[in-house]
Amino acid sequence: MKSWIDLRATFLALILAVAAALPYMTTSVEKRDYYFFDITLTSTSTGSTQFFWDFGTGFTEYNSSRQPIKVEPEPVVYRFMMPMGRFTALRFDPIDGVGHFLLSDARIVDRNDRLIMAFGPDDLLPAANILRTERHGAALLVSTDPASHDPIINLRLDRPLVLKSGPRIWWELGWPVALPVFLVGFVLGLPVVARRLSRFAAAMAAAVRPRPVATLMIVAAVVVAIQCHPVIFQGRSFASPNNGGHMLYENLPALPGDTDPMSANTGSSDTGALLFQHLYYPMVQHEALCAGELPLWNRYSLCGEPLLGQGQSMFGDPFNCLTIAADGAAWAWDVRFLIARWILAVSLGGCVWQLTRKLGAACLTTIGAGFLGFFTYRMVHPANFSVCYSPLILLAWTGLHTAATPRRQALWLAALVGANWIELTSGTVKEAYMLMAGLNLAGVLLLIFRRECAGRRLKILGLASVAGAGFVLLAAPAWISFLSAWHHSMTGYDTPQANVLPWAHLVGFFDDIFYRQTQKDENVVAPALNFLFFAGVLWWFVQFRGWRTPRIGLALVLAALPAFVLAFGVLPPALIVKIPFVGNIVHVGNTFSCVLLGIVAVLGGLGVADAWNRLGEPAGRIVIVRYWLLGAALFLLYFYTSRGAAKSPFFAGYAPSLGIALLLLPLGAHWGRLDPRRPGPLWVALMLCVPLFSWRHAQYRKPYFDHYTFAPGPRSDLHAPSPAAKLLNQDKTAAGRVVGWSSTLYASYNTVLRWEGVYGVDAVRSRHYHDLADALGLRRVWDWDWPNRESDSGELVRKYDLYNVTHYVAIHRDGPHPIDGVGLVGQADLDVYRSPTAWPRAFFTDRMVGYAQPVDFARLLMSGDGRPFAALQFSELSKRVAMPLSLPSEDRTIRPAHNYRFTPNTTSFVLDAPGRGVAVLTETYYRDDFQVTLNGSPTDYIRVNHAFKGVILPAAGRYEISFHYWPQYFTLALIMGATGAGLLLLGFIKLWRMPQTSAIVSAA
Repeated sequence: MKSWIDLRATFLALILAVAAALPYMTTSVEKRDYYFFDITLTSTSTGSTQFFWDFGTGFTEYNSSRQPIKVEPEPVVYRFMMPMGRFTALRFDPIDGVGHFLLSDARIVDRNDRLIMAFGPDDLLPAANILRTERHGAALLVSTDPASHDPIINLRLDRPLVLKSGPRIWWELGWPVALPVFLVGFVLGLPVVARRLSRFAAAMAAAVRPRPVATLMIVAAVVVAIQCHPVIFQGRSFASPNNGGHMLYENLPALPGDTDPMSANTGSSDTGALLFQHLYYPMVQHEALCAGELPLWNRYSLCGEPLLGQGQSMFGDPFNCLTIAADGAAWAWDVRFLIARWILAVSLGGCVWQLTRKLGAACLTTIGAGFLGFFTYRMVHPANFSVCYSPLILLAWTGLHTAATPRRQALWLAALVGANWIELTSGTVKEAYMLMAGLNLAGVLLLIFRRECAGRRLKILGLASVAGAGFVLLAAPAWISFLSAWHHSMTGYDTPQANVLPWAHLVGFFDDIFYRQTQKDENVVAPALNFLFFAGVLWWFVQFRGWRTPRIGLALVLAALPAFVLAFGVLPPALIVKIPFVGNIVHVGNTFSCVLLGIVAVLGGLGVADAWNRLGEPAGRIVIVRYWLLGAALFLLYFYTSRGAAKSPFFAGYAPSLGIALLLLPLGAHWGRLDPRRPGPLWVALMLCVPLFSWRHAQYRKPYFDHYTFAPGPRSDLHAPSPAAKLLNQDKTAAGRVVGWSSTLYASYNTVLRWEGVYGVDAVRSRHYHDLADALGLRRVWDWDWPNRESDSGELVRKYDLYNVTHYVAIHRDGPHPIDGVGLVGQADLDVYRSPTAWPRAFFTDRMVGYAQPVDFARLLMSGDGRPFAALQFSELSKRVAMPLSLPSEDRTIRPAHNYRFTPNTTSFVLDAPGRGVAVLTETYYRDDFQVTLNGSPTDYIRVNHAFKGVILPAAGRYEISFHYWPQYFTLALIMGATGAGLLLLGFIKLWRMPQTSAIVSAA
């Protein structure tokens, strides 16, 4: 038996099979397959009926079960699935409408129909919106309040109800997982199989060793295909509205033609950053480029906002060309996400290869990079691009270190400039800028600490510094436009704050499930790597020779130190907020964890490379013991400092599963490497531990653990035609904006329809615009989840008239659907309305109103006669040419503009002025950022109606007025960019033409 079975490998397979099954077993209490609430009822109405349970924290939609209800001639038994646990309260909502019901035989049973608890008519307690109840024997007749659509009945519980799990259930859930895992491990551990695998692996290694780049590219492609298989093969999408987004309609399905009403469980991940903002930027850029203009201004958001100046538009990212060309189509976004993840995997593997020349370690790093915990934190966030592109910077530095000829130096310098450029334009500001600083610092420190670069360091640093200066000039249009817009605007980060992570929870950096145990509903907290990198980092720290020879690991530790000190609060938040720019990041723990990801991942790869050598030595067991002790210390530190936080059932199984795999991985590798004739333990450890570290960070079509994994929603046609949109466009004859009632036409989706809007999610926005909305009580301007209630229409229409809102859309209702203040245009998939009182986009008036503060302007607006007027703050009025002052209720001459011409960056119109006055344009004011012409001659412009633009007209006449957005200093920025491009090109040519003398460069 000993000749054909390896007992060590079998032992590993058995333990790892149990580890794989643990999360399924411990989460049995959350399964809704074992206990049920049954109730027999008849109904006079159709709708849905719902059963709720309370674990002591209140009723929630998540803790409920719903069934459709029909009108049936005979009583029907409705069954609701229940989890296990300790229930403090139960509730039954007979319908989401009104009706009459006969209820009986309410009871809780197990899956074998064994009775757990029965409820009689006296145990059904009316709680809300019940008009009357009447007992009929063992049944209860219930009539709901016709004025309400949410009747509630509580179920009497004299004491908490406990529904328990047990060994039978654990076995039933665990063995279907443990058995196949064990069988795979058992077969892999058979000496005859393991030896064949080792010979095959050796042959493959010999074949691919001369082609490391192609090998890493192929491995990365396979890994991304596995990790993102629902997007590639099953029609799912990163850009789906089902990923926590809202678009045209108030609820899911959110778009015409969509049919899936289910939202992905995102764990409170910030999916809105993409779905409410970045998703639409390529559409604006597409329109601008088609018009022959630079995409500088976004007229579809917040009555006009800077686009390039947001620092987040991604204009300049070469892969953004795909989404621009596709007009922001979902499939184009999916391709971009896949490319970014492939780049991350290849570049991290490439860094390890450049530093170690160990292709196996590089491949394992590439595999681990495809399953980062970052992906379950920032599921569809634009920070995906910043994080995924960032290792290219480190890869360029490692290539530059060993570049033996001027031409190779020129190529790697070009790669370094290109890597920084793509990072700068990746779509974030906080993450991208800090990643550029952190990864370039790591590259410099690696250069300083690499012995083989002695004598060449100053030259390489000099070349890199010159290239860096050229890059700063080249990137001037991006950073100058951002700083200019930031200077003139407000953001949500203007008040310095520092949210950091507890350093004692460092283990959470390698799997964020540890962070999440201290959060409500286990919501996501911060990005993470995975336990494969944890194993590599632990090994590097306990293998003390690695600190000295080679010293590249120590360089990476020093490079990671500033980010670690900031992310984990080693530097007190009170000091962090005093650091320029860093103090305005707010999410310091998140942002600097992103910086740590790439650096620590490469350090983990170095640990893997070292472990492969050391584990084949008998002395390797000493290092394994140190590895176990350090890992146990970090676990104990975490559990001691988080002992007050309740741990979820999933965590109770998943954390031990990770811990077991973390402990057994080096042990199995050591056993397998010591005896080449019996390598089974090595293959069992690799083939079972790596999936245990990675599975939660993959995507799934229908996940078993939906709160802990990501199942992307179905791919949608973002441009699907809407009959209501067609109806509105046919009725829209002049310049005007469109607003949605309730939560229809969600912020930024108006861009798809090319409707200008009042709302937006842009981070950099006009302070004057915000202050005006605040004074008017238009909460949805800064809280885009806030609905416009139809019951408030009388007041809201008056306010939105100021903003040139000419049309509204509302949820479609059959039959008459009147809304005060607006007239119905027609009904389709949405109901369309027109405002008869909306102010023109531009108009002339011969009177000026003065006011002190935004609240005073709001008072003037609401108390006036409803017609347009022009108002200046007294602080501005004193600086302008004097004009007659009046109140909005007094007589004044008003002339609407005509002959509008709109381009992406320009608004032009014609006004017939009967006399001296002011021309008002209801588009957002930005000081010094517009070039204005009056009949072709440059003129000054003023801030009117607090947030908008105006021009003084000196006398009667016909005026053609044009406002062209061109940010302050942007001409200088373009000159600097062209200068930087020219200098970089000249430097590249000079290096390329230099004598190609080769230097001897030793491997790390």
